[in-house]
Amino acid sequence: MLIMHITEADATALTGAQTSSPDSLATGLAHYGVAPAVMQTALAALLQVKTVVLCKPSDADAWAMADPCILNEPPA
Repeated sequence: MLIMHITEADATALTGAQTSSPDSLATGLAHYGVAPAVMQTALAALLQVKTVVLCKPSDADAWAMADPCILNEPPA
C-alpha cells in the first residue's frame, strides 16, 4: 500500500513564494497519478482539517482519500 500524508504546512510550503506556480502541490500529486477529482477533494479538505491522507492499496488501484488513523495502524 502506498500512503501519501499531506499536511496544511505542506500545502502552504508548496504554494508559497518558494515556487513559481501556485499549482505546485497539484502538479506534484498529478506526477504520482492522483486523479484531478481526488486532488480537488484533498485540497478542499485541507481548508477544514490539518492533515489529509491519500492511499493507493496497490498499483492497480486508484489513489483515494483515507482515514488519517491509517497512519497509526500497523501494516497488515
